Amino acid sequence: MSSVFRFADFELRAQQRQLLKNGQRLQTGGRALDLLILLVEKRHRTVSKAELIDHCWPQLAVEPNNLAVQMWALRRLLGADAIATVPGRGYQFVATTQDAGPAAAPAAAATAPGDATAQASAPTPTPALPLLAPMFGRRDDLAQLLALIEQHRLLTLLGPPGVGKTRLAQAVVATLVAANEPVLLVDLAAVAEASAVDNAVRLALGLTDGDRGSAPGDAWLGLLAAQRLLLVLDNCEHLAQAVGRLATALLAQAPGVRVLATSLRPLNLPTEQQLRLQPLPVPASADMASARSNPALQLLQARVQALDSGFQLADADLSAALDLCRHLDGLPLAIELAAVRVPALGLHGVRARLDERLQLLTHGSAPQRHATLADALAWSASLLAPAHQRLLNVLGVFHGSFGVDLALQLGQAAGLDEWAVLDGLGQLVDHSLVVPEPPGDTPRLRLLETTRAHALAQLRSSGALGPLHQRHAEAVCAQLARNGLAREAGQLSSDQALNAVRLELDNVRAAMDWVLADPARAGTGHSIVADAWPAMMFIGLYHEAVRWMLALLPHLSAATPPRTAGFLLLGLGKLGLRLSLLAPARRHAWLLQARALLDSLPHNEYAMAVRQTLAQSACQLGDAQAALATADDALALLQRGDMANYRADLIAWRGIALALLGRRAEAAAAHAQALPLCVPEGHGDFLFMLLCDMATLEALLEQHASAAGRLQFLTQAATARGVHSHVVAPLWAGLQGSLLALGDRHGARQAAAEVWRHMATLGCPLEGCHMHARLLALEGQPQQALWLVGAGDRQWRETGETRLLSEPAARQATWSLVSAQLDGDDTQLQAWRRHGETLTPAQVGAVLFGA
Repeated sequence: MSSVFRFADFELRAQQRQLLKNGQRLQTGGRALDLLILLVEKRHRTVSKAELIDHCWPQLAVEPNNLAVQMWALRRLLGADAIATVPGRGYQFVATTQDAGPAAAPAAAATAPGDATAQASAPTPTPALPLLAPMFGRRDDLAQLLALIEQHRLLTLLGPPGVGKTRLAQAVVATLVAANEPVLLVDLAAVAEASAVDNAVRLALGLTDGDRGSAPGDAWLGLLAAQRLLLVLDNCEHLAQAVGRLATALLAQAPGVRVLATSLRPLNLPTEQQLRLQPLPVPASADMASARSNPALQLLQARVQALDSGFQLADADLSAALDLCRHLDGLPLAIELAAVRVPALGLHGVRARLDERLQLLTHGSAPQRHATLADALAWSASLLAPAHQRLLNVLGVFHGSFGVDLALQLGQAAGLDEWAVLDGLGQLVDHSLVVPEPPGDTPRLRLLETTRAHALAQLRSSGALGPLHQRHAEAVCAQLARNGLAREAGQLSSDQALNAVRLELDNVRAAMDWVLADPARAGTGHSIVADAWPAMMFIGLYHEAVRWMLALLPHLSAATPPRTAGFLLLGLGKLGLRLSLLAPARRHAWLLQARALLDSLPHNEYAMAVRQTLAQSACQLGDAQAALATADDALALLQRGDMANYRADLIAWRGIALALLGRRAEAAAAHAQALPLCVPEGHGDFLFMLLCDMATLEALLEQHASAAGRLQFLTQAATARGVHSHVVAPLWAGLQGSLLALGDRHGARQAAAEVWRHMATLGCPLEGCHMHARLLALEGQPQQALWLVGAGDRQWRETGETRLLSEPAARQATWSLVSAQLDGDDTQLQAWRRHGETLTPAQVGAVLFGA
């Protein structure tokens, strides 16, 4: 049988165990060469994985991942199409091959391998870089990397697969070459065995590498003793220990040598300085000018234009392009692979198919292990221990970031105990597959969406995804319940409990998606929503929380725990105070049911909370007397040691009811009594709402200077926190009314613009109409004022309540102004009735702003 085989530019000399390309010998590991020889000799059939493992690792128990690593190395050397994978069977060598007969004996070496004394001089590194594509958004990273290289002799550039470590390392080499600095780049991606690392570096340096059986040792390092050199070792993750040994020897024997390694994981050496490369930043939103300067967007545009020279990114497509980059985590590899699809599918088509990103992001021109997104992620995961691979897959069920507590619970599904999960999380962070969130009160982690897609694909293929969704929802439910009970016991402040919900909101949503898919899961959903809605209210997620509650409401039963059922009904009632989609009478009925349930519990705060909400509901319905009775009922439940803020809020609502009843002196006394109790007590969100209620009372008492000052503070605080329109819109409306009363028309018009903007966002532009009408009347526009009065009146008739309690006074003031301006002309005054119609946001804006 022939011992020499030729294919493409390669020549395989099986007997001499050599692989040449264009006549030049290539460095390969022993295992990889064993695999290649067997595959070429058996090229007429498929060779099973078991046969390959038995041949290359005789009498050894090895993981299948070892075989996968060797295959990646071979494909990296030979090209992706030389060896075919036969699903379920094995591999087959498919490149066109010519038998070339016996190999000629190699010429004798002029010097003994590894004999440092026989070498005339140390080699001169001559790096050969391919033509490099433009790099975007890495100027600061390059500057930082070059500075660190000057300060540290061993530096490891870390980051997730596809983040651009190799490209940045190439930029370092190009920068130093341009400055006539000695530098050498050695790509270790194709080196499969640790024993071949030294030889790969020696070959790159131009040193004699010796035969496969020789053992040159470290003698060759002496040639570098007097050299000044930056040695860049690229793609070290699968050879970390061998690279670490080489780096240690180099640092000890060659003081002028510095080492830059790129890797998914650290080398874990005491002298190692680490730098983690982050994905390209993609803002949540951006104006047109800043969007065009975004590096991720620039990369996408450049790669698409390389394929389609006529491609131009239109202004109308900027938002979609940014959204695409954002959902690709800002990973350069993912963006480049997505760019390949844009000419055929368009930006919107690619974005719409990202749920199948592993199938979508293929056809790259990178090395085999990065040719597709799936290849890059599979390569990274293959370097993990089996237990850590299972943990990575399990973490795929999380959405957004997750806390360690939830990870511990889900880790049990992977068969891992607590310490194994903690160790596994550390390993996944080291391998750049799990990303730590910026430091906060509690540590949090997340998977990039690309990594998560890989994990979910593994779960689907194993049939484990469905059960894990259930475990995930149950874990979220249990954690929220624990936090709620801890808050009741005084072990967590209200702020801490609510912040815990905010942090897990993405996982709460994922859990609710699972719950709402099957009515049989409603019990879990009841518990989740009961503990989640207070945080969602303070964030402003009214519609989302109410949608969940309405879906779960029919499944409440006598078996539902009173706390859970009562809290859910209280949430429906409280959020319904700001939503027109819930009928006021129905909302009030839910609150009465909630009161009956929550009164059976030992915690007074629940009974007080539902009564405070009932008082507010009664005020909006125009029944101030019922509101006063309810507030007094709640105040009677107060006990020594209850939070001062609870007392203050109940007194404030008592004062609001009194003011609406015209009992101004008593209302003023209530205000004076509540004001000293408005102090921080570890519940910042509740204090925020309390101050809103105090501003409402001050406006009703015509203490407009105090109300305006308080509302200006609250609107600034709400804007800084990004509070939702549901929360902030009434604040701007109240500020508008107080500024009008103080004669500040300019400030009132600015506030009116904010009211209209937020109300239009919510789809209920008529709220605030009477405030706007008063402004227009003061500006001498009586007809426009009457138009908005009519529209506001129609809303009152249709909803049966006034959500902004100061609007009736604003309507009366408007009517008086318009009547005076029209000299009491009944025909003109009654013209507003013709305009008692529902207006769109655009129509309200046209009346208010004349455009």
